[in-house]
Amino acid sequence: MNYTKVAGDQPFPSDRYQCYLPIGGATGNGAGTYYFKIRSASEHPNYFDKPYQVVFWTNTVAADYVTAPTTEAEPNGGGDCGESNNVILLGKRKNATIDNTGCKTDEFALTISAADFNAAGDTIWFKMVNTGGGGLGDMTDHYVYGLWNGALGADVQSQMKFQTATDFTNLPSGQGSMSYLNF
Repeated sequence: MNYTKVAGDQPFPSDRYQCYLPIGGATGNGAGTYYFKIRSASEHPNYFDKPYQVVFWTNTVAADYVTAPTTEAEPNGGGDCGESNNVILLGKRKNATIDNTGCKTDEFALTISAADFNAAGDTIWFKMVNTGGGGLGDMTDHYVYGLWNGALGADVQSQMKFQTATDFTNLPSGQGSMSYLNF
């Protein structure tokens, strides 16, 4: 456990960035089931039992923000925890909660068919948004700590990228560019 930044710090709001995994083309990622494992980064009690919402989409299948989200079923830590996972549909939202029991993990199984992406090159986009109504005190420090490509039988987390709407490349301080590692 890492509590070093908990005292006085708040987690970086997860609605300020999104993650993505290249798919198709020369990536080696294609049709199949992907397993996304999410948990608290610090495992500090301040961040357990906090709500968030997750959604996955591609450049071919848009995120659906009209249809009401479904809710995760517990326990859902996945095979590593001896538990089931939650199936999530491409484009559909799912409400979840950072777990404080079991292996403290949420695993989402996303199945992508060949019709769901451009085989020449596409992206699986995913966003995890804090949904608690209590402001900064109701946010989690959740992150994806495992990403398994079932078709390849391989961990592809190292291929995951982060994107933010904020440009940190030309800062007035002249200190150089910043990335998610600075938060």
